[in-house]
Amino acid sequence: MIDEMLASFVRSDDGFVAEAACRGLPTEWWFPTQGMNLVRTPTLRTAKELCATCPVKRECYEYGVATMSWGIWGGVTLNDGRTTNRGRDRRGNDS
Repeated sequence: MIDEMLASFVRSDDGFVAEAACRGLPTEWWFPTQGMNLVRTPTLRTAKELCATCPVKRECYEYGVATMSWGIWGGVTLNDGRTTNRGRDRRGNDS
C-alpha cells in the first residue's frame, strides 16, 4: 500500500514535486522499507544531504506534516507528521 501512495506522489507534476531534488531517485532512500530507526544508514544520510540542497524543502516538509506522513520530508524525519529528530523543529530552514 505504501508503495502505491509513494508512486502516486512521485509521478505528480503538480506543485513542488516537479522541482524536488529527489525527483527520479529511489523512494526507499526517504521511506525505508524496513522502517525508520534512529541509526543513520548511509542511504538516509545521503537523502538528508540531498534535501539540504533542495529548492523546495520547506514545501516538502509542510506537505509531510499536513498529510501526517512518515519518512524524510524536507530533510526532517517525520512520524505521523511529527518531528522525530530529538525535538529539533527545522521546518525546512537553512539553519
